[in-house]
Amino acid sequence: MDERWQIFFDKFPETVTSEQLPVKLPRFDLDLVDLAGAAADWCHQYLKDRKCPSDLIVFLTQKIINNLRIQWAAEPKLFGYRPEKEDYQALWLMQRVIGELNEVCLKHATVIPYHQPLLTPVWWSSFVLKNTRRQMEDYITVVPYLHTLFDVKDFGEASFYAVYDGHNGLDAAVYSSMYLHQFLVQSKYYPTNPEYALYEAFFTTDKGFTQKTEKYNLVSGTTAVCALYRQQEKKLYIAWVGDSIATLWKNGTPLCLVNKHVPERYDEANRIKNEGGIVSECQGIWRVDGQLAVSRAIGDVKYKPHIICEPEMRSLVLDGNEEFLVLSSDGFWEYTTPEDISETIYNELLETDGE
Repeated sequence: MDERWQIFFDKFPETVTSEQLPVKLPRFDLDLVDLAGAAADWCHQYLKDRKCPSDLIVFLTQKIINNLRIQWAAEPKLFGYRPEKEDYQALWLMQRVIGELNEVCLKHATVIPYHQPLLTPVWWSSFVLKNTRRQMEDYITVVPYLHTLFDVKDFGEASFYAVYDGHNGLDAAVYSSMYLHQFLVQSKYYPTNPEYALYEAFFTTDKGFTQKTEKYNLVSGTTAVCALYRQQEKKLYIAWVGDSIATLWKNGTPLCLVNKHVPERYDEANRIKNEGGIVSECQGIWRVDGQLAVSRAIGDVKYKPHIICEPEMRSLVLDGNEEFLVLSSDGFWEYTTPEDISETIYNELLETDGE
């Protein structure tokens, strides 16, 4: 067994907890189609908190979902299903998922093949930092082994990364971070047409959250910037709604890959006005209907059709002169510069190489 995996399993019994909420839960309950995405999200949270290697997280998550998929459909009440509401209680389901995960990890010697092949290392880093707002409304998704996780064959490996900057609450950002990449892979266009599948995933995510909004009286929305990298073709796909940003460093130069969806953008202002909306300036900030400072987002049901979820897309083939890609919410750039970012990342890489 890989030494990193062995170290994790050796230490795992010390980390098993009896606390009722070992991971963060959404404020909404789940439908049958939501269960796999929710289970994957909780497994990732739980294992990452315990310093589990990324490639092992993939294999363990796969096993948990495969173990439970038939059970939660065949015996739904054991997983928190409520016939009167036609949904699954998130807390009940999560406890079953984490219980199964603990059991698998504690019995790892009979679960994980001794000569498990290693995945190609993928280097990434992420962080979130709350500003003066009452609660953190930004969420991130990191899936370095997307094809392995969803058992996509014959197209090499792929990685998916996303930043969701929520507003008027965190629910839209939470939902998107759990499901947009799942809807991408489940699209009938994936993996043969990844660009259109990614495009479609935004609409599927928005539709799913709209249904939650109506059922649970939610009001939030979220911007999104997503990056899909397919190793076999060395191609990077960027999709976004709102004002979150993707910046690629190439030959030492930062290149912004997005054109932000803000109401002061001429084409966005015209679209909103043609739909009967209002674009106005308040204290130097342009807003849609006097409220939102972005013109596209997932969610924001009460502002539709002025606020749309249709993403803009960009794709590019990487030639090897790229250094790193940074996905961030718009607020990140209010406190830093490209020079600060590149210096920090290069210093971290040098320290890592020296270890």
